[in-house]
Amino acid sequence: MHLYHATGLKPGYTEDFDALYDAYVDRLQPSFLYFGYTSVIELNARPEANQRFNAASYHPRLFHCGALVLDDGYFMLDAISEVGFAERHPTYLHDPSANHPTPDGDDPANHTPERSVAVQVEEGARCIKLH
Repeated sequence: MHLYHATGLKPGYTEDFDALYDAYVDRLQPSFLYFGYTSVIELNARPEANQRFNAASYHPRLFHCGALVLDDGYFMLDAISEVGFAERHPTYLHDPSANHPTPDGDDPANHTPERSVAVQVEEGARCIKLH
């Protein structure tokens, strides 16, 4: 599941976004437990968000997937933001047959499926989500 996506709540929809989002996140853990969920798997793990989830007094066990994105896929749109693509997605995949270099001149050997998956597993991923 996507724990941290409050469907229908977007920053541009209301001036109270931060307060509403915080209230949403604070109710996640007890809501899951109330409805009988003892374990959840987050598909887009963000360490700071997972730490917040696990900091609650009572919470389900939280597992996460590693997310692998292609350096010529739709997530490349992140490169337009203040934080570059390679910084936002450090385990991105690069197709050596692609007709473009790696972002920021990274070494393509660090962005093979084997290497990218290994890094995700080292970081505790229980599964891999490919974008």
